Amino acid sequence: MNNIVYAVMPFFLFGFICGVLTKERFSKKATRIAWAAVIAVVGIAHLAAGFSSLDNALLLSWMPLSAYLPVIVALFVLSKRNVVGNLFVVLFGLLAALIVELLEKLYQKWIMGADAGIGKDVLCVVLLAAVCVLLGFVVFRFFRSIFLRERVLDNGSWYILVALFFLIGLSLYQRDSLWNFSAILLILLADISVFFVIVGYINARCRSEKLKREREHIERQIAAERAEYKMTEQKLELGRRYRHDMRHHFAAIKGLIRQGNIEKIGEYVDSLGVGLNSLEQRIYCKNAVVNAVLSALLGRAEELGIAVETNLNIPEGTEIENSDICSVLSNVVENAVEACAAVAEGKRKLSVSADCGAQNRLMLSVVNSAAGKVELGSDGLPAVGRTEEHGYGLASVKCIVDRYDGLMQCESTEDSFSLRIVLFGGAKIRPKNRKKGRVPRALALVPVFLAAAILTLNVMPATVSALENVPFLGKAVRVIDFRNWGFGWGDSEISAEYPVTDDGEVNKTIEEYIEECRERFEWYFARKYEGYVAADIGSEILRSDGEMLIISMECTINAGSSAVYRRYFVIDNSTGEIVSLSDLFREDADYGKALSAEITAQIAERVAAGDFYFGYGIWETEPGFGEESLDDSSFYIDGAGRLVIVFNEGEIAPNATGTPTFVIPAEVTAGIAAEGGLLMETAP
Repeated sequence: MNNIVYAVMPFFLFGFICGVLTKERFSKKATRIAWAAVIAVVGIAHLAAGFSSLDNALLLSWMPLSAYLPVIVALFVLSKRNVVGNLFVVLFGLLAALIVELLEKLYQKWIMGADAGIGKDVLCVVLLAAVCVLLGFVVFRFFRSIFLRERVLDNGSWYILVALFFLIGLSLYQRDSLWNFSAILLILLADISVFFVIVGYINARCRSEKLKREREHIERQIAAERAEYKMTEQKLELGRRYRHDMRHHFAAIKGLIRQGNIEKIGEYVDSLGVGLNSLEQRIYCKNAVVNAVLSALLGRAEELGIAVETNLNIPEGTEIENSDICSVLSNVVENAVEACAAVAEGKRKLSVSADCGAQNRLMLSVVNSAAGKVELGSDGLPAVGRTEEHGYGLASVKCIVDRYDGLMQCESTEDSFSLRIVLFGGAKIRPKNRKKGRVPRALALVPVFLAAAILTLNVMPATVSALENVPFLGKAVRVIDFRNWGFGWGDSEISAEYPVTDDGEVNKTIEEYIEECRERFEWYFARKYEGYVAADIGSEILRSDGEMLIISMECTINAGSSAVYRRYFVIDNSTGEIVSLSDLFREDADYGKALSAEITAQIAERVAAGDFYFGYGIWETEPGFGEESLDDSSFYIDGAGRLVIVFNEGEIAPNATGTPTFVIPAEVTAGIAAEGGLLMETAP
């Protein structure tokens, strides 16, 4: 089965989770169309590329950037959830995708093994598809509704992201390791457990938040009912006093009648009505709970001589919780009453109006007299302490407004203060005016995100290797690539040990060769040879005297089988420069022809003795040795002053032959060697 099929299935699961957990910034129809387009285009493009002639290993290495990154970008564009919530969706989706990938790896080892076949491949695809459907169903059925309806993750839940991030990093590490069945099984079980624990945790937290709101709502109702009960007791007590004193009132009225003082009679009757009117049941709207809350607050306002004006239209049933409506009203009205109390008598005014004609929207306006202009802070709220006028309780009101994606505006003049609030119950609209205070916090997160991005790239070394081949971008990626300081990932590792000379140019050349070896390693690593690649780079000083310094560098790459690459650095101590092959011969000498003839003759002798070389025997179709095969980097000079030519494995002979080495007799180089050079000028 094409590997791209196994890779695309977890990607589709990741895209599905991101799509169903999106809190729509735009209309549902537009959001669904956008998600379908993104996932379909990316998925089909990768399937087409995977089934074409493209290298699947390199395509899989690019998938974190070419497939997953576009979906992550789409999530942040289409979802209006806060940063913490969107990052959680990304990590949760990656966790689900890794569960599928680890399960596929276990299947390949446990069931398929070395005996692969179309039947087992089809069974693997069916199994992974079933797991994707199961995980997607769990998210859609038990997670989606509450995650979209409730604000279960705020900025204080960052620790969940940290735990998920490290678990995903550990899973990626194990996914790219050797076929250790027990280790993969343990990390797979851990991922599955965390996946379902998160689903259970979010459900439990939502239920807890709902119970908390219900408890607060009940407590407010009880408090309102107690206040109304006290008012009823006061009415009964006043009624008893009036009945007890009724004969006295009648006697007083009779006396005034005898006197014929009609005006006094009217004043006396009015005074009796004031006491009764103060205890009448006030009806402000059709919502009984709101009436109970406002009765106590506005009753106190009238006792303070505040001219109260109300215009409320709040029905019994709305999409906004009664507890939230009462919390907002009690806080803002209480603040308004306290502010009016500080104003001179006769100038105290309070206006409260609310309209909830549309079941999914509440518009509230409170305007009160003020003793002076109130300074507003950067958040739009009064810049005063909680014990001052207009400060207490507005922070909790702001939290409720944010929960309903509502609007809140304060205005202040020298003699008045106004507060306007809009809450949206169904179609929630995020306010367009972003608070300036959020900008510094967002900038403060940039280093954190940058560090997380660097760490994320380094847990995907194959992707980093692919990025380093991109022009311009490659240099920046090399800076953040931890492998430049040593690398080990899963059971794959590269280690280098090489000498440092006193000459900067020599050191630079050696470092360039180390870079070549690293690129060879990454080529093997990107193709995941059984999940294991190792490279050991070592050095040896072959000769160090007053005449020359000869350094041997060897790079051994193990990837199922091994490949050995050698390079020699011959340094003329008289000049301090690295010697090239042409430096050893006279300018007019055709050294290439002479060396090629000698090496060809030695190869023929070795083939006759039973060795294998390209161009001979069963390897006749392979390109054999030619003069162009000579390489400046593949020679050194032995203790007898003879030239030694060395070729890498697989260059002119099969890998099993090793690194073919040819010692050139002095008779061949005599007569063409440079005068005063490092080679023997005459045959012994």
